[in-house]
Amino acid sequence: MAPTAVDRENMIDKAGESYIFDFLGSPLTGGTGKDGFFTLASAGNFPAAIGTGMSAAFFALGPCSTISPHHHPRATEFLYLIAGGPMRFGINFEAGGPYSDGNAVRYEYVQPGQAIMLPQGSMHYGAVLGCDPTVVVSMFNSEDPGFQLENTALFSFDDEQIKAALGIVGALPVDVANFPAPLQLGFESCLEACQIPPEYDISTVTKLQVMEAAISALSGRAQAGSLNTLDTTDYKNGPSDFKPGVPLQVRPVPYAPPFSTDPFANANNRPPNWKPPATVQALNSSSSNP
Repeated sequence: MAPTAVDRENMIDKAGESYIFDFLGSPLTGGTGKDGFFTLASAGNFPAAIGTGMSAAFFALGPCSTISPHHHPRATEFLYLIAGGPMRFGINFEAGGPYSDGNAVRYEYVQPGQAIMLPQGSMHYGAVLGCDPTVVVSMFNSEDPGFQLENTALFSFDDEQIKAALGIVGALPVDVANFPAPLQLGFESCLEACQIPPEYDISTVTKLQVMEAAISALSGRAQAGSLNTLDTTDYKNGPSDFKPGVPLQVRPVPYAPPFSTDPFANANNRPPNWKPPATVQALNSSSSNP
């Protein structure tokens, strides 16, 4: 660590490091899955971030993707939804707060052009509720925000303690080895509404292809006047009034992006005669907007 800001700048300059971080060209950060990509720019891979107290993350998510429940031990996250969505976020705060007793979670819904603040240490998840690819950027007030999945954290303890904490007698009903990666296919209601089979996998495409498709879909929806694809008529006070057990309605998708790449093109488990539904044919970088 340089003793002064000027020393730091000189060290970065002499080392030939850049102040530009290429999210699309940089390697993926651990935590990808069948329905999304994630790259973090932090002190660990971006020397210009050292000493700034800042870092950032880029997410390229598929339709109905979920970011599993997790927390950041050293940073507050400010997440901006660029295109795609809408997204639902569930937030659970520390003990003593209004959403901390295990019986209540604060739910927020984010549309393109909106951002959400996720406080440091809060357990939270994000879920894409629409049929379009989704692009998200997050900013953190730490150059090393940290990331801890709640499911793997709990089940990393010994079996006896886990069973005692959960009140389980006998064998544990789950195996941590079978837990999916953090970015995975999400809610069954979304998958059914978007006609996405459980075998769907976007790992054969690139972050750039997902971003191009998401922005193209956003442009098409804007022209069609259908940016808000979440039906909130069942919620008394808007989408934040959501309660577990109340079915979530996803409006029919009036805009189908003009893309055709098959996400199963390089997959061994491709279903016979399967073709991508029109609402998810959004992963072909060679296509261009009309």
